[in-house]
Amino acid sequence: MKLSAELLEKFAKVLEKYDLAELRYEEEECELHIVRKIEPSIAYQAPITAGPMPQVISQAQQPSTPQKEKESVDANVEEIKAPIVGTAYLAPEPGATPFIKVGDQVKKDQIIMIIEAMKVMNQMKSPVSGTIKKILVSNGKPVEFGEVLVLIQKD
Repeated sequence: MKLSAELLEKFAKVLEKYDLAELRYEEEECELHIVRKIEPSIAYQAPITAGPMPQVISQAQQPSTPQKEKESVDANVEEIKAPIVGTAYLAPEPGATPFIKVGDQVKKDQIIMIIEAMKVMNQMKSPVSGTIKKILVSNGKPVEFGEVLVLIQKD
């Protein structure tokens, strides 16, 4: 089978039409695997309504915050947040070596984990180069949109 521009365009249209992140095609001696980068989008935003003004609470009246929230984030530390809701996987497959561990050096665009959403494996890449300071998610556990997953000390 000969891959032509026309055939590749057909595959691209299938990806777009069915909103797929990946497409794998195999035929005799030909194998094709196409991955499309999908930017997360907000599906629904609640309408903003006017309500009562919030009360100003003095420092003494404020409830105590857990120690986790009290930790100040250094300007040289990048918070890597979940772009989608899904299940986090720290290794490419069960029993495999994890993508990252605390103390590892990572480069920009290096895969640091996978988030599975609706049976699609979405690769999470590091937006910066640096050292893994903290991993805040466990393998196989659900994550929420915007949840901090990893802290990276920037180079």
